[in-house]
Amino acid sequence: MNNKWLLIGILSFIWGSSFILMKRGLIAFSGTQLASMRIGISCLVFLPVIIFHRKSLSTKNLKPIIAMGILGNGIPPFMFAIAQQHINSSLAGVLNSMTVIFTLVVGILFFKERGTKNKIIGVILGFVGTTILTLSKEAGGLLQAFNWFASLVLVATICYGFSVNIIKRYLNDEDPLLLAAMTFMIIGPPCIVYLFSTDFIKIITYHPEGLTSFLYIVILAIMGTTFTKVLFNHLVQQTNSVFASGVTYLIPIVALCWGIWDGESLYWTSFIGIGLILGGILLTRINN
Repeated sequence: MNNKWLLIGILSFIWGSSFILMKRGLIAFSGTQLASMRIGISCLVFLPVIIFHRKSLSTKNLKPIIAMGILGNGIPPFMFAIAQQHINSSLAGVLNSMTVIFTLVVGILFFKERGTKNKIIGVILGFVGTTILTLSKEAGGLLQAFNWFASLVLVATICYGFSVNIIKRYLNDEDPLLLAAMTFMIIGPPCIVYLFSTDFIKIITYHPEGLTSFLYIVILAIMGTTFTKVLFNHLVQQTNSVFASGVTYLIPIVALCWGIWDGESLYWTSFIGIGLILGGILLTRINN
């Protein structure tokens, strides 16, 4: 099997599973606590890498590394965690697929990528599908009220769009492992400081689901953040930004399967929105 497709498969399964892990973590912790733990644990995991490679670290690309860290690893975990306190994990996974759309849009608007007719139509379809999902309450009614919490997921995907393009444009020659480690060394410490200003230790100790939720977050941080960031950085460097963001084809399928397994309900309006988003993504991948 081609290495890039193997990476796509691994990333799709792990990231598709991250939404159910967040749902489990949110049983005991707030959204900001979950995101801070996710980033903080990843920072600690990467710390030995920084220590071991400290003599080979370069600061020549420090500005794009900081930008990539904040946009790709800093803001999105908070957006997803807060949003999933109010929307299904399966729908969060579907909305995450807008990453490939925003990667294209950001690339065209800010990184001089070429736009084609199919790509433009695909972007329009993706936005229509997203609008249906964000204007459709999970009770199944169409266009009832704007779901501001669903829009937080879109903020995260826009950040991902910038991050992917930054990696491809400015950080293509950086070591994927060191690149991921450096970004978490930048965003991790503030999250750890914030976390210890909260009652998360008390929750772990006394909340009936505290320890279990914490273990889910540890799995989320190590597999869904630390491990996958290295793989994704490598994938972007070996292919291109749009191909790499195409991992979002399969993420919604994995997230939907977990959501259905967990008893989440989906209605006809949801499937219309999902179909339009995936159709839009497909069009963006067809050249004309």
